Amino acid sequence: MFVVKYSKIWLSIGIFFVVLSIFSFLRFGLNLGVDFIGGSVLELSIDQNPSKEELQDLVKSDSKIDPVSITKDEDKIYKLEFKALSQEENDLLIDSINKKYGGEDIQIYY
Repeated sequence: MFVVKYSKIWLSIGIFFVVLSIFSFLRFGLNLGVDFIGGSVLELSIDQNPSKEELQDLVKSDSKIDPVSITKDEDKIYKLEFKALSQEENDLLIDSINKKYGGEDIQIYY
């Protein structure tokens, strides 16, 4: 029985990884997303296919709101995450995106 014969080695390896995990948790903490800390998520489907940098610059320049993150999937759906936005900030953000990429080629999901 290979496993039983070297059980102290396997136990030592397991303890090492548990201690390493606890140290990493205490040192680096958790990276909590919008789901846990609260905030606003805006999903857009834009046919013009702008880059993430273009969207970030547009949002910062027009609405003065700094997005926490912008992600894009294969279906040209952009997910913009923000700290909590008021209704006025949300409307301003949507208006600025509609001005640049507006028309029938943009869809907004809440």
